[in-house]
Amino acid sequence: MKWTTEGPLRDPAYEATGYHRGIVVRLDVQQLGRLLDAADQPAPPDGPECPPAAVFVLLAQRQQTNLLLIRRADRGDPWSDQIAFPGGHLEPGDAGALQAAYRETFEEVGISPDAITYLGELGHFQTRTTKVDLRAFVGLWDGAGPLRTDPVEVAQVIEVSLGWLLREQKRLGFAGRPEHRLGDRLAYPLGDTAIWGVTGRIIHHLLEMIGPIISLTGERA
Repeated sequence: MKWTTEGPLRDPAYEATGYHRGIVVRLDVQQLGRLLDAADQPAPPDGPECPPAAVFVLLAQRQQTNLLLIRRADRGDPWSDQIAFPGGHLEPGDAGALQAAYRETFEEVGISPDAITYLGELGHFQTRTTKVDLRAFVGLWDGAGPLRTDPVEVAQVIEVSLGWLLREQKRLGFAGRPEHRLGDRLAYPLGDTAIWGVTGRIIHHLLEMIGPIISLTGERA
């Protein structure tokens, strides 16, 4: 989904690929918050210290629950043109990882902290090539536009439905399988690219965790 100054605009790839189809899922965010509080989330890495970073896994309640993703701009670095969550490295002025996630989200896509209801944490995930320890937080975005993207950082803003992701999780054989056993197979095709790497692992962890909620709130499109 691309954004204009008037708000969301579906592009042809979004419609053709059916990112909004599958299981219609509208999460009960209070249940999700309780689940996040109770879950045993991935811990920080052992061994040598990894550079810390933080991202926001933002949900938007529309006719169904969507997940906000970005496509990173091509800057010639290891993250160029990849699908990711808003976020980045901690800076000296950040009080902690959560504040860094709020700051980076505002800088990259213009969503202010006031527009996000904090729901909880998904834990720590490490990038395999750059060895960054990425801490993932979950928030409910109020969905109001327009977004103001930083073109140096962000090439595109995309919304995908949890229903589509759950369908792909099952179709690709990822459901019920730990991510370390899937290895490089863990990738969700998305138009001319794919959601893979640490972003794919975070999404896989989220989808596996929300199974009990989906059984209560999901229905077929």
